[in-house]
Amino acid sequence: MKYFILTTILFFYLIQLNGCMMMHGGMMGKSHSSHTQAEDNVKPIVKDATIGDYHLVAEFPSLVQHSETKFSLKIILPNESLWTNAHVRIKISEGKENEIDEVLSPSNEGKYEYSFPVHEKGLYTIAFVVEQLDESLLKMPIILSSEQTVQEMKHKNTGDNETSLWYYVGGVAMVAMMVVMMGRIF
Repeated sequence: MKYFILTTILFFYLIQLNGCMMMHGGMMGKSHSSHTQAEDNVKPIVKDATIGDYHLVAEFPSLVQHSETKFSLKIILPNESLWTNAHVRIKISEGKENEIDEVLSPSNEGKYEYSFPVHEKGLYTIAFVVEQLDESLLKMPIILSSEQTVQEMKHKNTGDNETSLWYYVGGVAMVAMMVVMMGRIF
């Protein structure tokens, strides 16, 4: 009977130990979802300018290697509606190479948007160039730009062997300590 009680108590301690370790990141370290959540919380770079009655707001999200990034430009009128009769270009360059220069049309939402897939690491310059706001050309184009560096994507191994080993060693030490303490009680 003594061994049955000892085994039952040990079993419940092991369940508690597993719950405790899971609260601190699990047996294998922190989950992958916390890493991607941190990346999603990065706010885009916002540049704006006011020309007469027009307020221009450009958003430049961070470039991530091997994924597509969508840049957007809104031209806002004083009544908060979006102006869609402008002549807007997007220019993207990596140094002097791979230059993109395209005329943009407004989306159904009234924004000027461009999706850009990033495959190579390096320094990129992204620029919205507004050449015309209404029927007349501007004397000088309005340029809202951002420079961003793309690093090579590094895969983090959140369940590395060293961390896992210490969780197991700590778990075994806690079980051994509980067995010794329970032996003194009985």
